[in-house]
Amino acid sequence: MTEGRELALSVVVCTYQRLRGLRDSLPAVLCQEPVPGGSETLVVVDGSTDGTAEWLATLRDPGLRIVVQENRGLAAARNRGAAEARGRAVLFLDDDVHPSPGLARAHAARQEGAGAVVLGPLPLLRRGPVSFLAEGVDRWAAALAARLSDPAYAPRLDDFCFANASVARSILRRTGGFDEGFREYGNEDLDYGWRLLQAGVPVLFAPDAVAWQHYAKGFRTWVGEWRSVGRADIALWRRHPTVEEALAFAALRSRHPLRRAVLRAGLRGSPLVAASLAPLTLALAAAHRLRLRVHLLDLLKWLPADHAYGLGLRDALGTQAWPRSLAEGVAQIP
Repeated sequence: MTEGRELALSVVVCTYQRLRGLRDSLPAVLCQEPVPGGSETLVVVDGSTDGTAEWLATLRDPGLRIVVQENRGLAAARNRGAAEARGRAVLFLDDDVHPSPGLARAHAARQEGAGAVVLGPLPLLRRGPVSFLAEGVDRWAAALAARLSDPAYAPRLDDFCFANASVARSILRRTGGFDEGFREYGNEDLDYGWRLLQAGVPVLFAPDAVAWQHYAKGFRTWVGEWRSVGRADIALWRRHPTVEEALAFAALRSRHPLRRAVLRAGLRGSPLVAASLAPLTLALAAAHRLRLRVHLLDLLKWLPADHAYGLGLRDALGTQAWPRSLAEGVAQIP
């Protein structure tokens, strides 16, 4: 690679405290089929203290560049990678996805002259028995790929996931990149996707740009993320009030009545419901570790998550008066 020469594609992998997973996934990133016009890989270490930067420094790959920064969150890490990139397009990959050998080439081909955002499929990486959480992720990924494969489909807010997505660098500059106000888990993808839609940026789907997700989160971690999502949904709604119908608090209105009741308990901060959910959470965490797959788990798993989500909404709203449209929407949850 010639220093300073513009390349066809820059692959940006952002990581935080996941050395073990990065050791597993990065070799597949570094062994991609050659991209016409050239490519590079940037790993942005977002303040990791688990030895990630030290391990990366031992690698001897001429196409790898390492960027280390203080912990500022995924949105800031992606922006840093895009700022350092030399490619005409930037491909963002999460640190727990395993790309197919031709993934970078497929993204670069779709990006050539398109001025677009290109999304690739994210099926589950199956290594033996999988948990009920992982099965849910796989169903979500399959439904997303089916929607985006329809030529007549108009992409919507919740289609945007930048775990396997590329954007022309000129578009990143024009649209301002990711909003670094999203520091914790949730919605930096949706916020940027919404702004891309509003800017009229074409959305393309590359079915051959496959990246398999290695889903290794624990049940308690997953539940905790839903509290973060509650806070992030309010933050997103405040930035873009017209996206209400795409957010989880709106979608819950049409779901199971037990789920809606648990969400409302979270909104009220009910200690009795929280205490009653504690043994269920312990049981579900055990079932997750044992890789049990019972149909009833698909409903039960959501009860601690919905409660955590309601708590997240409560966290974000605090003692402030609720915005009228949000209050009316939540009031519809019986």
